Amino acid sequence: MSGNIAPSRVETADHFLVGRDRELKALKAGLKADSSCVVHLFGVAGIGKSHLLSSLMSWAEGQSVSVLHVDCRATEPTSRGFLGALRIQLRTQARSLGKIAQRIVSGSDRTLLVLDGYEHFRLMDTWLRQEFVKALPDGVLVILAGQYRPSTGWYSQPTGKLSVLGMPLGPLDEGSSLRLLNNAGIKPEAARRIAPFTHGHPLALALAAMAIKERPGLQFESLAIQNVLEELSRMFLADVDDATTRQVLVGASVLRRITIPLLASLFPAVPAHEAYERLGALPFSETTQDGLMLHEAVRSALARSLRAKDPAACNMYRQAAWIRLSQELSGAARADLWRYTADLLYLLESPVLREAFFPTGESWLQVEPSQDHDEVEIREMIKKHHRKIAAAELVKLQEEVPGAFSVVRGEDGDCLGFYVVFDPAEVEMGILDEDPVSRAWLEHLKDNPLEDGKRAFFIRRWLSAEDGESPSEVQAACWLDIKRIYLEMRPQLQRVYLVLEDPAPFASVASQLGFSLPSELRIERDGIVLHGAVLDFGPNSVDGWLAGLLAAEIGIANALPSVDVESRELIIEGRRLPLTRLEFQVMQYLQERPGKAVSRNSLLNDVWGLNYEGGSNVVDSVIASLRKKLGEWARIIKTISGTGYSYRPPIQ
Repeated sequence: MSGNIAPSRVETADHFLVGRDRELKALKAGLKADSSCVVHLFGVAGIGKSHLLSSLMSWAEGQSVSVLHVDCRATEPTSRGFLGALRIQLRTQARSLGKIAQRIVSGSDRTLLVLDGYEHFRLMDTWLRQEFVKALPDGVLVILAGQYRPSTGWYSQPTGKLSVLGMPLGPLDEGSSLRLLNNAGIKPEAARRIAPFTHGHPLALALAAMAIKERPGLQFESLAIQNVLEELSRMFLADVDDATTRQVLVGASVLRRITIPLLASLFPAVPAHEAYERLGALPFSETTQDGLMLHEAVRSALARSLRAKDPAACNMYRQAAWIRLSQELSGAARADLWRYTADLLYLLESPVLREAFFPTGESWLQVEPSQDHDEVEIREMIKKHHRKIAAAELVKLQEEVPGAFSVVRGEDGDCLGFYVVFDPAEVEMGILDEDPVSRAWLEHLKDNPLEDGKRAFFIRRWLSAEDGESPSEVQAACWLDIKRIYLEMRPQLQRVYLVLEDPAPFASVASQLGFSLPSELRIERDGIVLHGAVLDFGPNSVDGWLAGLLAAEIGIANALPSVDVESRELIIEGRRLPLTRLEFQVMQYLQERPGKAVSRNSLLNDVWGLNYEGGSNVVDSVIASLRKKLGEWARIIKTISGTGYSYRPPIQ
């Protein structure tokens, strides 16, 4: 049995894998062992993790080892998303963790499970450590491959009978660097000139080899490794003779993944299939099930250069991508939501949001459900940072809803902070009524009801032992875990409530994210005013909220098609197009019913008039005329087969 193994992120021949004999031998030995093991393979982008994994997976298949590969970049970072990805590869209908874990080893003595791009799975780290690996039977080698070293929880807390190993990948030594360049066809003299410049970084070596082949006399100078990658990316662009390929490569660097529809939107004058093939032939692009992906080190270098040199063009590409993605998102199935969420997050330049879902850097803090032995420390924190009445109310909540409490642990496992979250629909009403903060939120929900089928989420409190509710590393760790809950509850999640004693330190970020502080949510406890805050994601949940934040960031809100009622004109990106009476009335009729299927008969009756005796083809004719005037926005009027039409504006 073999999973769908993605090709190497930088397509090179096997002989480019040099200097990793020790690591490859150790991983092969791990596959031959009787017990199960978790290996953290980590190193900076472009250091050769994917080459090493590709070699290992190819060898494992030849040894009749079952191979499963999860691309964390394309997998929703929730237990549902992860298990769903495994179900597809295992070709099983099993739903429970236990049954899927057993299915992983069925039919084979040994199984290799690779989670590649693990830095994108930080939201899942605790669940994988505490739930998933503990459920695995003997005979599984799990490799978590990412840019950052593993969290301390993997070593400080038991993970069942599995052993846990760390395997850092560092730069290649001089001999290995020279061998790699020699394998690339670079003469020894040039190789000795190149090697010091690349710091032993495999991707930099490969890019430098390409550059020197195009310009044999090219001179290199000593730079920091990140500057090396940017300089080599610039050199590569300079050597691309075709201006169209160069333009498409630079513009596509703003995207997380590259698809033919996205290329058609960013470059309407370029045949999209041809552009896709050109990018796919580049040595640092990878074909995945989601589309093409540029190697992250090269992509980020090109994107930074584009922002610095031509911010207007950069914003134009982001706007075109937003339009296409938000249109596709409006009709996406539940299983496809994550890829669009991730796409939108990559377009965002706001560090507040990017870091909230894709944190960079290493963290030594762990967030996990509280245990019985945490009870005393949690109560001490509550009493330290709250006066008598407010403290008693939180302690009572801890007694009655212990499952709502999660703790933040340090390197030694000590409890450094906690947070309290719950879905009010899953807590007894009597308990909520006894808590004045929750009661105020319930009243707000009653006065401002959710849409049918939508849910709310209460973030009742977070506290750090040292800093209380103030911004801190502990508070940031809490919010990172809360983002996982956002994703698990969407697309039903519509509204979030939280409470603050002092909103000032959070005011800027809260305003940017869309939180409000309704006066009716203020309550006084122990002489201190508690400020209730609410964030309404809107009818399209977290995904619509993100799309709206991105629209504001790139200045696209004013570009959405609108109708000037007085002049009966269609306004698109500042341009005004006259509408006929019927075009105007049909457009207005559809806009007043967003997302709803409108039959041709309804349009005939309500727009043409009850006495109209013509055929429904006149409706189709007016729709066709409207779509022509809408141009790139024509998709906002969707045909509903056998019924009529629906107005589907991009999600905001």
